[in-house]
Amino acid sequence: LALRLPRPLGRELIAGAITPAVLGGVVAAGIAGASEPEGRVLRLVPRRLQEYMRESRIAWIMYSQFEYVAAGLAVFALAPRGQARRLLRVQRAGPDLKDVPCGPLGSLADVYLPDGASAAASFEEMLIFVPGGAWSHGYKSFYTLTSRRLATELGCAVATVGYGLYPVADGAAQVAQVEEALAWAEAGAPLPPDGEPRRRLLNAGARLSVVGHSAGGQLSAAALLGRSGGEATGAGVASIGSLALLSAPLELRRHVLHEASRGVATVSALSAAFAGDDGATYSVGDEAALVTAPGSDRADGSGRTGPSAPPPRYFDDTQPMARLSPECAVAAGGAAAVKKLPPLVALFHGVEDPVVPVSSTQRFEAALKARADSSWPSVVSEYREGCSHLDYVLELITVSDRTPPLVDFLRTIAFK
Repeated sequence: LALRLPRPLGRELIAGAITPAVLGGVVAAGIAGASEPEGRVLRLVPRRLQEYMRESRIAWIMYSQFEYVAAGLAVFALAPRGQARRLLRVQRAGPDLKDVPCGPLGSLADVYLPDGASAAASFEEMLIFVPGGAWSHGYKSFYTLTSRRLATELGCAVATVGYGLYPVADGAAQVAQVEEALAWAEAGAPLPPDGEPRRRLLNAGARLSVVGHSAGGQLSAAALLGRSGGEATGAGVASIGSLALLSAPLELRRHVLHEASRGVATVSALSAAFAGDDGATYSVGDEAALVTAPGSDRADGSGRTGPSAPPPRYFDDTQPMARLSPECAVAAGGAAAVKKLPPLVALFHGVEDPVVPVSSTQRFEAALKARADSSWPSVVSEYREGCSHLDYVLELITVSDRTPPLVDFLRTIAFK
């Protein structure tokens, strides 16, 4: 008898079968010294199979676990002697408050309290951390060590936001969930009743700082820029005073081109999570539709020179990829758009970042400064030499004999 599987299930099983081999190949290519091990391996994988992987929950769960193990090995290799067991205990202990619901859209927050604080206490300051993961992998629990260290070093509560991942949630849904989490914090971070009178984590007048890393930075900025009012909304219990964007892709169309140059654009969730209304996703050669023209002043930084195929629909200014790109939103909205941002915007990026090029942040900084007035927002930036995409996050976790660079940076801007 021939076994006929439902199409989605069959694709899930195929993706689940090939993903371990692909990940093994990436490890081998990395050990061999390949500069882009993922792209090198994916060249050998047919496009259809890459698309199966991109649309597979099983594949992204596998990839998440792969990254979790790899990051864990890096942390324990870099940790000072005797610290590895302590870090393992911290990871296992998890947050002080887990899976706090932020609203009906399904966003959740893990809350970490500063040293010595009671779970019954209320706070004057909270850092809202929105983690990355290329819109498709990684979970808020992966950032336990990061969040705990931030709470300890900054002496504030830290709420790490969890949002739906592709293919369960697309980019617009993720932005909406992050916006919901920000509104929850502005409302004083209310906790579920749990048999007790409903209470808030934050006191009236509390100050908030939003920090987004990588894709989490794009989602944070898009959530703020997408608000309908001219200023932050919410119940007014707490207010957002600063936004820190760490190594974030802030123009998504340009990031598709960067992923194409690395050989990962087909398997990446980016073009699918922010697909156009025709449903089309990245196809090899799409990047040729956007060619930078000398002196071009288009919002996407592109012009068309010479004969070329029409650009894919998802590159259009009216489609989600442009509308949810912070750089495009600032360019299109001008001074009215930047008024939706907090009074202080801080930008941090490693100069040697191969995952999100430093030009992403530099262009966004230029766009902000071109459209900001003299007082709103204030923009500060740090471009760290010799730093990659995750170096400073690993330093935050493992360095104990000095203050990690990211902590120094956040101390200068948080809660101002």
